[in-house]
Amino acid sequence: MKTISYLLSRCIVAGTAHLAAYAADYPVKPVRVIAGFPAGSAVDIVARGVSQKLSDRYAQPFIVDARPGAGSNIAAAFAAQSAPDGYTLFMGTVANTINAESRNAERLFVD
Repeated sequence: MKTISYLLSRCIVAGTAHLAAYAADYPVKPVRVIAGFPAGSAVDIVARGVSQKLSDRYAQPFIVDARPGAGSNIAAAFAAQSAPDGYTLFMGTVANTINAESRNAERLFVD
């Protein structure tokens, strides 16, 4: 059994080794952080603080883009429709989870 675990762990390491090469080059251009609330709000302040730390860590600008409105659904839709290249991040709240579940209201009600 130890042999199987050992072989399986080696296969996982060998299968994911190439991912480190891709991650080493990220980010090579500015990253956009979408916040669904207006400037000066708690979400905006947290997004700016996190973006500053990420900018310091990765030596690339992380730009906060405030897109308020509709309970942050406008920002969530914008982030969802952006290119899936990892250069657009979304700063959400629990409201985004509640909004997503409320769209499936028929599942919330039980007989």
